[in-house]
Amino acid sequence: MENVINSTTEYDIFKFLDGNRNIDTKHVNSLIESIKTKNLLSVRPILVDENFNILDGQHRLEAAKMLGIPIFYFQISSSDKSEIIKLNQNNKNWKLQDFLKFHSINNKNNNYINILKILTQYGWDLQEFFIYSNYNIRKIKQRKIFEDGFYTYDLDETKIEILFSSWSTFKKFLNEKKLEHASAVDSLTFKEAFSFFCQCNQVNLDQFWEKLRSFPNLFFRCRNKDEYIDLFLRIYNQGVMYKLEKGMMTYD
Repeated sequence: MENVINSTTEYDIFKFLDGNRNIDTKHVNSLIESIKTKNLLSVRPILVDENFNILDGQHRLEAAKMLGIPIFYFQISSSDKSEIIKLNQNNKNWKLQDFLKFHSINNKNNNYINILKILTQYGWDLQEFFIYSNYNIRKIKQRKIFEDGFYTYDLDETKIEILFSSWSTFKKFLNEKKLEHASAVDSLTFKEAFSFFCQCNQVNLDQFWEKLRSFPNLFFRCRNKDEYIDLFLRIYNQGVMYKLEKGMMTYD
């Protein structure tokens, strides 16, 4: 195949791949304004394979289509769909959800497919899943593992059910009491701390609920995970002789 840059206004010849990101309308509108100021599409052609599947440049194509101007394209013979990730990262960083979608649809990775099912079942976002599965996605190495499609997990769905049920119970109780800081339970900071607390080997959740019902006004909004854990322990230790301290908490 000859490596030349072509142009066309026959936009329908181009095809979108399932694993590509959804079109971001704001990004397209931004490109339109940029093109109106200075049209650089000729020096930044979109990249397609031999079947006109778009490997890179779907937003530029949409902008050109809306403006009714030629789109420039460069055709390669490579059919390696993993190039979509590398190419798009150079232009506009993918979000974690984009990697999840890509590896679910194109690589048929069962781990990623199951995550999508769990997110749908519980109404979670991806950050919540990582919290409940104890995966620190903020670490560069662990994020790269997920982005590259090598993330695996041994998910105990019973544990996930317990964690979600416990969070729901907490939220329902605070709302019923009409407490000032009830909305705090919806924050990721709260969920991360509460998940950590619930999974502690020394914590008896029945005892915690009993103390919370007896001392609901002890609850307040905290600034970070550590403050929330201190708060949970304060509630948990009310009226007991042998108090559980943070340094005593262990996990499987």
